[in-house]
Amino acid sequence: MLSGNVWQVLLDLVTCSRDPQKGQWCSCKETEGKSRGILGNLPWSIQESDSSDEDVSSLEWKPTILSADGSRYTGQWKGSTWQGEGQLELADGSTYEGCFKDGKPHGVGCLKGPDGCVYQGQWRQGRAHGMGKYTKAAGAGTYEGQWLEDKRSGLGTELWADGCLYRGSFQNGCKHGRGFYQTPQGASYNGSFQADQMHGDGVYKFPDARVYSGSFKSGQMTGYGHMSWPSGAAYEGQYLNGEKHGPGVYTWPDGRAWSQRALATLAGLGLGCALLANKASPTARAAEPGGRKVCIVGEALFDFLPVKTTDGKQAFLPRPGGAPLNVCIAASRMGAKVSFLGALSSDMFGEELYRTLEADNVDLSMVKRLPNPSTLAFVSKPPGSDVRYAFFKENAADRSLSARGVAELLSGKSFGALHVSLGAITLEDSVLAEAFEQAYKNTHSTKGFTSFDPNLRGPMVKSSPSVYASRIEAFAQHADLIKSSDADIEFLYGAGADLEAVAKKWLQKGAKLVVVTRGPDGATAYFRGKSQITSLAVKPPCESPKTIDLEGNPAPVADTVGAGDTCMGTLLCYLLGEDMSMVLGAFARMRYRDRDMMVRIAESTPAILGQFAATDITHYLAAFARLDVEHRLVFNLMAREIARKLHDFNAAQLGELVYAYARLKLRHQLLLDVLKKRMIEVVKAMRPWHLALVANGFARLQTSDERFFTILASEICRQISEFDGKPLALVANAYARLEVRNRFLLELLGDEAFRRRGELEPQAIALLVNAHARLQMSNPLLFDYFAQDIPRRIRAHNLQSLCLISSAFAKSRKSDETLFGKIGDYVCSHASELYPRAVATFLFSFSEADIRHGVLFFNAPEHVLQNIQAYTTDELCMVGRAYGHFQMAHTPLFECISETLPHHTLALEADQTEEISAQDEDAEVGGTCWHLV
Repeated sequence: MLSGNVWQVLLDLVTCSRDPQKGQWCSCKETEGKSRGILGNLPWSIQESDSSDEDVSSLEWKPTILSADGSRYTGQWKGSTWQGEGQLELADGSTYEGCFKDGKPHGVGCLKGPDGCVYQGQWRQGRAHGMGKYTKAAGAGTYEGQWLEDKRSGLGTELWADGCLYRGSFQNGCKHGRGFYQTPQGASYNGSFQADQMHGDGVYKFPDARVYSGSFKSGQMTGYGHMSWPSGAAYEGQYLNGEKHGPGVYTWPDGRAWSQRALATLAGLGLGCALLANKASPTARAAEPGGRKVCIVGEALFDFLPVKTTDGKQAFLPRPGGAPLNVCIAASRMGAKVSFLGALSSDMFGEELYRTLEADNVDLSMVKRLPNPSTLAFVSKPPGSDVRYAFFKENAADRSLSARGVAELLSGKSFGALHVSLGAITLEDSVLAEAFEQAYKNTHSTKGFTSFDPNLRGPMVKSSPSVYASRIEAFAQHADLIKSSDADIEFLYGAGADLEAVAKKWLQKGAKLVVVTRGPDGATAYFRGKSQITSLAVKPPCESPKTIDLEGNPAPVADTVGAGDTCMGTLLCYLLGEDMSMVLGAFARMRYRDRDMMVRIAESTPAILGQFAATDITHYLAAFARLDVEHRLVFNLMAREIARKLHDFNAAQLGELVYAYARLKLRHQLLLDVLKKRMIEVVKAMRPWHLALVANGFARLQTSDERFFTILASEICRQISEFDGKPLALVANAYARLEVRNRFLLELLGDEAFRRRGELEPQAIALLVNAHARLQMSNPLLFDYFAQDIPRRIRAHNLQSLCLISSAFAKSRKSDETLFGKIGDYVCSHASELYPRAVATFLFSFSEADIRHGVLFFNAPEHVLQNIQAYTTDELCMVGRAYGHFQMAHTPLFECISETLPHHTLALEADQTEEISAQDEDAEVGGTCWHLV
């Protein structure tokens, strides 16, 4: 506040350590014509007062005195110390008028500097301290508020000469904490500050009426935020140093959405969606006529696959095929609206091809029927080599396309994507090549994207590979996406060809995205980043045999014919944003967790979020929750979309939504409030499983709402007879977590559990008895039955469920020696699976039940000593208390605990036995996790 030599001079004058050579104080009267002061040759000194109470009677007024440098003091003294009211005038023109104590300003006073700055307020030991107002020189501004040790600290208001205003918290002289800042130009900021800069969450209003709400760092918009414009447009996503950076979505005033940056994202069963640069967004295309439609152009033929007859002879089994037909079926089954553009024969093969496409809901309005024969392809699979083909295609119907015919068929039609797959047809047929180019031109004119699969068949290519490679490169300029196998690239460019170099060449020709499939080694996508070619690889779902069945279990390859075409159809489907939730659901069911891929899927979601129906949102979030992949941007955007489409969700979907947010511990309070209101309206339509999900979800989020849980309990009681073991256990666990002592509900759950006792799975038993124990609800029949049943089925349990069971019986004072004996034997036989929490819980529970299991207590110290650093403070205390209860003096154990505890942060809970980890309560049993749908 007080800069320069003004404050220093004041301190020099009032401190008790004044150097006598700098001058002595003298009475004005005595100094006239004299060289020494009233105090003679004694140096000026101040004695610190030990008394905190002011003795007014001891104060006295003395004549004005001055020092050799011209400074004056007029006021009260106590002994030789300024004490009480007084006025100090410094030689440079500064003045202080107010209270003194022990020779220093203390109390209320006013200091005026030589430049016109003024501080008026409270002082403490010579420093501004308390409430005060500081006015800068020449009207440069004012500060009024709290001070601490001569610095602005606490709440205050600062006003600058240019009209800027800050009202809020200060610390160490800087804006720090929550505050409001406003400029005369109309800009304002309301939020957190740190070291004079915007830092943390806040809302910034620009002079042009834009509004940013989100995170700041070091004065810049950094992190997740939402920007809105007066026109109604908005952007929500990630920022870095004031610029949009990372995933986000821009919404136009008319509701259309646009991805902040082109993202290449792989998903699907091996591959996924890619948003192409410089193209209309999927949402924008969806708004156009046919925006979600896919047009597949090319051949349809019959494959004759090699089989063996019952007597071991070689034979061929006819199957509808051809790459374009396979892509049609794959994309249609994934949910896309597919149209086939081509020609089919009217012979028996052509009829079967037509029925096959029709059966999979493929639009055939652009199919020409001709008397020409169908193309036939014979497939062979020699051991240790790739599939080989022999084609019979002369004068075939599917080779009759022309540029003029394609233009007529596509006239007036619009597609989100158009795909061309080769095969028996090659680019060496100039008529067909021109027809494909015409199809691409029509699609580009309607802002759709185009894709191309060379799908090489060696015997069909008459020219040399290098010459044909030149044709492919020239054709690449028409396609936004090129999908090729590594085998096709090696055919064109030679064995061992550099896949990235080839992809780069195709990208330079005009492609936006190149996807190379590598058989059992997964696939890689190449796309143009800001300054270089970027790649993204997708690994196989398992190590060996690198493929999985529909249940997610490793399974060998049955047949690779059509695998690349299935991949292509899936990729097309997600390029249009079609039902991504279906694939995510498949991943979740198969427990295929590739976090990098999931994150990339999440980053591409904002651009297509507007297309998601209630079912899509539910499946999407449930998959992320089941795979334990948290992405706050997506879940925040989804929350807004859920609120907007709230009445589209049925009762079951509402339950799944609550649990999805709860499993990832994403507490979105506004969304939860909206969902609670909606669920109260539809609670009677909820089935037992979803009632259990809702209760457990809110319990996980520690959201206790007495009215809501009373309504929920009422509906659970009404449907109690329809509950099986899993939802019974989840509901009991939920009410126990929140300590909602609804005695009637808990008794009813206990009675129903007893009625279904033979059907209950181990985890259900564990949760039920633990819930009753936590709420101190006694159910003798239930506990007595399980005390006999658990030992009989001890091998069906795991360590996690037995932890809960032993803790529950100990807490309920049910000391059944047979039960605890069996549990102890099981634990000792599974010693290699033990973890610190389990060891501590078992030991403590046994001691609480006063049951001494010799083998358990003999072997446990070895685990503790070997894993001492993994044990928390409360776990070590539980171990110590257990051995102390039985007065078992295990010297190495207690010495190790004593040495370790001082290095731990003491964070003991009131009741150790209640704090069974969430991992224990939400464990998967027998490969099935109950909390997931």
